[in-house]
Amino acid sequence: MANKVIKILLIGLIVLLIAFLGFKYSWRLFDDKDELITFSLRVENTKNIPDSLMDIYTTVYPHHINKSTIQEIVIGYGSNILAGVVKDYDNCFCDEIIRDELFGYKKYPKALIRRFQSLRLSFGLESLVEENKCLNYYLIKEYEEVNRNNSSYAYTWANKTIFELTKLEFIEFLAIRNAPRYYNKFLNKDNYNRSMNFIENKIKNASL
Repeated sequence: MANKVIKILLIGLIVLLIAFLGFKYSWRLFDDKDELITFSLRVENTKNIPDSLMDIYTTVYPHHINKSTIQEIVIGYGSNILAGVVKDYDNCFCDEIIRDELFGYKKYPKALIRRFQSLRLSFGLESLVEENKCLNYYLIKEYEEVNRNNSSYAYTWANKTIFELTKLEFIEFLAIRNAPRYYNKFLNKDNYNRSMNFIENKIKNASL
């Protein structure tokens, strides 16, 4: 009986592995392959954020480094299934930029289909660019969006590119980026100070 159960489990694992590998490399079979390759060149050729700034980012968000699509699926969705609840989980950055730039809601109006498509293309993008290039591209685009926001006009880094920032300016960007108005230095100083202290303490503790 035990041997039969083990055999069934092994067969099930093999089937799952084959299905996963088929899904992972399926991007090569679809019509949007050329579009993905063109987009990957843009991501790959984007100038790298200075190491001094990326060191700060990786200190504050160490779990964002080398974050992959498979981690998103296994850790994110897997933990939700095991817990029986739906929790927020950060997507991998290849998936984030695929959904932000490569296709929108009109192309795949149904949420489930859209989710599968973004994961399929995310696997493809990961295979076409160097590690952490998606994170680099995502941060540059996020910074540009925050800097365009009216709430950033009075900061010393207004109208600067991310490549021109000092370390303190980059920390300030990290402190407000998730909600620029809520963490606005001038309109909501308490929120701003709390966010700045959180990031500065993480950096300080990491250097101890």
